[in-house]
This record gives sequence, structure tokens and C-alpha cells, in this order.
Amino acid sequence: MSTMTQLTFTDHDGPSARFPFPDYPSGWFVVATSDELVAGQLLELHYFGRDMIAFRGESGRAHVVDAYCPHLGAHLAHGGEIVGECVRCPFHGWTFAGDGRCVDVPYAERIPPKARIDAWPTIERNGLIYIYYAGKGNEHGEVTPAFDIPELETEGWTEGKMVHWKQLATHPQEVFENTVDITHIAPVHDGRQARIMDKPQRDGPVLTINLEFMAPGDIVGMPDTLNDVHLDVVLRGLGSVIVHTHVRNADIRARQRIYATPIDGDHIDIRGIVHIAEQDDPEFTKEVHELFYQAYVDDFAKDFPIWENKRYLERPALAKGDGPVGLYRRWCTQFYGEAQPKTNAKARPEARTQEPRIDVPLTGGSNGSNGHTNGNGRGGLLRRIVPSPVADTARGLLATAGERVPLFGGVASRLDDLLAKPPAHGSNGHASAGAELDDDWAPTPSKGAAPPASQPSSGSSGSSISGGGARVADVAEYYDTLGERFVPAAAKGVNAVFQWELAGPQGRTFHAVVQNGELRIVDGPHQKPTVTLSMGAEDYVKVVNGDMDGMRAFTSGKGKVKGNVRAAMKMRGIFPAA
Repeated sequence: MSTMTQLTFTDHDGPSARFPFPDYPSGWFVVATSDELVAGQLLELHYFGRDMIAFRGESGRAHVVDAYCPHLGAHLAHGGEIVGECVRCPFHGWTFAGDGRCVDVPYAERIPPKARIDAWPTIERNGLIYIYYAGKGNEHGEVTPAFDIPELETEGWTEGKMVHWKQLATHPQEVFENTVDITHIAPVHDGRQARIMDKPQRDGPVLTINLEFMAPGDIVGMPDTLNDVHLDVVLRGLGSVIVHTHVRNADIRARQRIYATPIDGDHIDIRGIVHIAEQDDPEFTKEVHELFYQAYVDDFAKDFPIWENKRYLERPALAKGDGPVGLYRRWCTQFYGEAQPKTNAKARPEARTQEPRIDVPLTGGSNGSNGHTNGNGRGGLLRRIVPSPVADTARGLLATAGERVPLFGGVASRLDDLLAKPPAHGSNGHASAGAELDDDWAPTPSKGAAPPASQPSSGSSGSSISGGGARVADVAEYYDTLGERFVPAAAKGVNAVFQWELAGPQGRTFHAVVQNGELRIVDGPHQKPTVTLSMGAEDYVKVVNGDMDGMRAFTSGKGKVKGNVRAAMKMRGIFPAA
């Protein structure tokens, strides 16, 4: 069952005014999940410095309007009633449609011409409720949204697990700047050799970034492992980012959805949702999903102390190796109209501390008793249950996600630093960002080859999955020498059965029983192996001998692994050629 965790943070005494932006950014922003919007109930919200309410009309359509009746100021959520597609004020019975128009004053023949409530363009998609902010005139629905939010593919993906962080003292632009700030990956998230693979692509409100890095496996007790991680990042305005993560050496794919919504000028909410590409083994899929989700929850929070205690610098002193920060900031200006950010010299506020808050269980699927789906006609993309706490010492979102599913090593390219240019000035006379303000930013191509992603553990006489150790003539010889390849130190505390199913004329099925550093090798299958490795016999011999790249063998479908994820992670260390 999926999980939603909520965190809340203590408030400052007054606004910090750390962000020199002229207004909230325009675009679509998430204000609720579909399953929060229960039929027949009014949902209180506070975003963009406004008190709002959300409700479902009898048709199932979602509406978001300001919370106060324009007549004499009653709060509609406190005693108000949903009538058809409208909400009725509890004070005098005035009734307002979802677009804000007053449609009934029960004791008057004529509705006052100014009797309307501020309403927000609202859509329901991908299990979420979005409103569109566009500055002045927005509230009356007088603007046409500049872009749309597409439906996400659900086939082949797990249902989403969501975490909701509340009241962070930062700004959406600051949060999503991390997508191009590649040099923070090493000190904050323990990643190595981060590289933006090509120039980010701008298409109006959409920015696409491709990057890669190596994720070390120290956190899961595999210090000799590096995972080859590729990220395909798509920003759609400053309200949402979709990240497709591919741990290439294990062929594990995840989709992380990140939504940032302004609460007021100094605070935001962040909702993070994680999906995993389904594997052949449902139990394996479930475990990988939980590992990726927890890795995301743990590591994303490592940025919070930095975001909450930094201030926005209009003229950052960028250095060689920084990513295309200027290109990103130039793209961001379209969401503030013609006005540009001004320099802010105010000091940062005092640091804040986080206080975990556990939400009550909520289920996904239909929204209340009316049976409406979560906005996509397919029952929604996420469910929520009782959450687990988020560790302050959380590991890296992307690094850990890779670390927790390292199966077969991988080979990476040595990545050089990226070039940066001196600060430049925009056409408005303000230094818009710094080194990469112009559009000529380009990544430095990778050069040479990095050391292998993993090496055999100390004391092992076997080869790594990439070869380079003792060669074997066939599967029979590999079976005969398996005991020599065994690394007792890596097997300490492990109680598992590892099975090889090697097909073909020279194929063989055998398993190894490992119990706290001891090994017993058995010819033939086990009824309930902990981990099963399947591959053609000839291909497996080539991998052991280094004649076939192990990473490509598994990512191309020549081999598969199923079973317990944590045990599979340890398999490489216990049998370095496995």
C-alpha cells in the first residue's frame, strides 16, 4: 500500500522578504490531492497569501474559490453548503457558482452586479488539483492559462507514493534551480562526477535537462559500488518537475514528481510523488518502490536547511564547473511578466527547525461516496496511508536511489568540469544571473574512461561483473570455482539462498545457501530462493570473463534478477562475478 508523509515547520515571526521577485510566479500549482477533495465537503486551503476553499460539484468537477463571501465576509467553509455546482454562504444564503458568479440572493429580486467571489482556474489531473496563478485578474477567471498539464502514462508504472512537506521557508524558483546546479550534488547528496549531458532545451514554459552522475553505495554497506544514474528532468513552469530516473547498471527506472506551491511570499509546500517501472516480479517491484521512495524522502530533505537559510543572489559569483544557472534564470523570467527581480539586501531570517507531523490514513481511488475518479478516469495515480518519519540524516535522493538497487556494477565516463563565463547583464540593465546568462552555454563532453564501477572485495579471487579476474571455460567450471569466489566478510549477517538459472546447451541451475558467513553450494533448484539470477549460459560466461559488458547484458534484457532487493544488492559483494 502506498504512503503519504506530511511534515510541517515552525513559523517565523513575520515575513523574511528574502526573495526579490515582483510577484508569485504564474502557472499551474498543486493545492490538493484528488482524494482530499471529498464529495459534499468543503476543503480549506491557504495559498498565494489567500484563504481559499475547494469543493466538488455534483458532477464531480473540482472548483477553487476564495474563502470569504463578498457580502459581509463570512468564511464559506464554516457552515457553508455545496449545492449542485455552487457553494451557499452560511450567513445569509447567497450562492456562488464555481466560476465565482453569484447566482442567488434568496431575499432579493436582483443580484448586485459586484456580487461575485474570486475564483481560480482549476483542473484535476494525475490525481492532483491544480489552480492557475497569473497575477492581477487571475482570481476572476479572466485569464487563459498559458500552458496545459499533460496526463501522465500510468500503464507499466506503480501507483504513486507521496510525501507532503509543509511550510518550507523558500521559493519555487530556488527549489528548482537545483536541477541545473550540478555542483551541489557532491557535497549535499554524495553523488560523483555530475554532468549535464547537453544544453538544456527551452520550449516556452517547458525546460528539459538531461544529466548523469555516479552514485556511491557506501550508505548500504557497499563501498566498492558505483551506480550509473541518468536523469531526464522536465520543468513545466515553476510549479512542477517530472524526473525520470534510470539506474542504468541495474536497469531500474523511477519517476519522481515534485510540486512546489507558494503559501505566501516566504513559504511553500512541496509534494513529492514516486513511481517505479513495474518489474516481472511483483514482490521485487514492491520492494524497489519502497526503497526508491524512502531514498527520495530521506535525501530531498537534505536541501531544506540550505534553502531555508540562504537568500537569493541576483549576481552570483559563479565558477568553472557550475551548471547553466543563468540559462535557467533567464527562462524563469517569463513567469513574472515584464517585471524582473530586483536586488534584495535584507538579511536572511533566523534558521528554522522541522517538526515531523504524521497524517491520518487516507485511501486512494474514488473521491468519496460519489465514485468520481481522481481526475484521470483511471482511479488516480497515488494513494496515502499512515506515513513513516523522515530522518534528519537522510541520504541522497538520487544517489541513494541508485545505491539501494546496485546489482551489477557499471562503467562510467570520466566527467570533466563544465565551463562557465563571467557575469553578464540582461537587456533590462540588471545582472540577471551571472556566468551563463547568454545562450551560448554548452556542456563539456565527457572524456576518457572512469575506473570500473566496482572492484572485487578484498580477499576475493574472483572477477567483477565486468571481468578482469579468473576466467572460466564454461558454466561447469564457474560452478566448480564458486566457493573460491565466495567472500565471507561480505556475507556476514546474511541468511539467504542465491540461485543461478543459466539456460542453453551448457546451462545449469544451482544455488548457494549463505548463512552468516558460511557457504553451502547445491546443484539443482531451490524451492524458495531469496534471489534468482537468470541468463543464457554462454552470455553469463562472457560476462564473468569480461568479454561482455555486464551492465549492457542486463539492461538489454539478456539477463534478469528477481527476488529480495536487499539480498540482491549483497550478491555482488558475496560472489563478485555474480
